[in-house]
Amino acid sequence: MGSTLILALAFLLIGSLLVTTLASWTTNDLNNTSRFRYGQSVLYAADGAAQVALAASRYTYPPATQLVSSSPSFQYSGACLSGDPITINSLTMAAVCSTSVDVGFSRLLTIQVFADPTGAVMTSNPNTAPLLTATIGFVDNVVLTGPAPYTCTPVPSSDCGTVMEILSWKVQQQP
Repeated sequence: MGSTLILALAFLLIGSLLVTTLASWTTNDLNNTSRFRYGQSVLYAADGAAQVALAASRYTYPPATQLVSSSPSFQYSGACLSGDPITINSLTMAAVCSTSVDVGFSRLLTIQVFADPTGAVMTSNPNTAPLLTATIGFVDNVVLTGPAPYTCTPVPSSDCGTVMEILSWKVQQQP
């Protein structure tokens, strides 16, 4: 009778350890699934913001207020989303565009997408890494007369963005 009690206690102990271990694994897997879904949501939001910025930039030159240098070539930098920042998948994203003129293409556009939860573009901190960086080359058929910025005819334009080549589209590894 005493040995039966010892065996019953041993089985209860082993069963409790198994249940505790399985519950821990299940909780860990559920947490990992939640993190994965959030990471995918951030990736899709950054990609969507880059697509919107690209669509907004294809047929237009950046405004003169974004001109940062005219020598050796015209260079522009600034927010490139109308109504910046933009919310996708309940996540707020900001996009900053840098455009260089006369670099093998008519324009070379670099889009950097940042998470922007506060509504202020997070590029004010130079240590903030972009979530996504894209580089796109455009061939424009504008007549280069007068000072930049050049203007494009209304969309669909027959002179700006006639050819577009995506040179890189990189998602940054987040810590």
